[in-house]
Amino acid sequence: MNIQMKIISIIVATLLVISCGEKAKDDSLEGPFNVTSTVTKPNEAAEGYYDDIIYGDENAPVTIVEYASLTCSHCAAFYSDILPTLKKEMIETGRAKLVFRNFIRGPYDMAGAAFARCENDMEAAKKWHGLFFERQHDWYKQGVEPMQELALLARKSGISRAKFDQCAVNKDMQKYLKDMLDEASTKLKIDATPTIYVNGMKLPDYRFETIKTAIEKAEK
Repeated sequence: MNIQMKIISIIVATLLVISCGEKAKDDSLEGPFNVTSTVTKPNEAAEGYYDDIIYGDENAPVTIVEYASLTCSHCAAFYSDILPTLKKEMIETGRAKLVFRNFIRGPYDMAGAAFARCENDMEAAKKWHGLFFERQHDWYKQGVEPMQELALLARKSGISRAKFDQCAVNKDMQKYLKDMLDEASTKLKIDATPTIYVNGMKLPDYRFETIKTAIEKAEK
């Protein structure tokens, strides 16, 4: 069985049809929900980073939760175009923190996310997710083999193909990511990425002004 088939075999037999960049079904805020995830590490011996990826002070008074996919172009745009301003104005000032959660949309998303979390280190997970979003136009497009391109990006940072493959098909990590998907799709009914919550309230879109307004409302 080749590497791609191994990845696909770990994912649920039928994934939900998940869109990228679709707005919420109405323009009102939905929620609230408990921002603490119930997804847990599969077992104590499992290797990798099994937790939320947090930007900012963990004790910040407002919590932004983002569900995003590495293969979603709108998620990549959020990372490149909106997150820098969000960091500067809301996160680095201590007003809010951002909790990032993977929302797996397919085998290449699964491989990239599993590899990004291979080290037991949140900063490393941030680095790899950021790189894969920044270079999404290189590794996830027509005419290329995404697994090869992901492995090449890792290789340029000193990671061997053997190590990449080992991380990409880590069954414990893939189970964790699948459980995260199940929680989001079943409990929260998420069917589009990116989906943003502020203090448990679902936002109608992911524009900076929408997020800023929701943060200001939460601060009152």
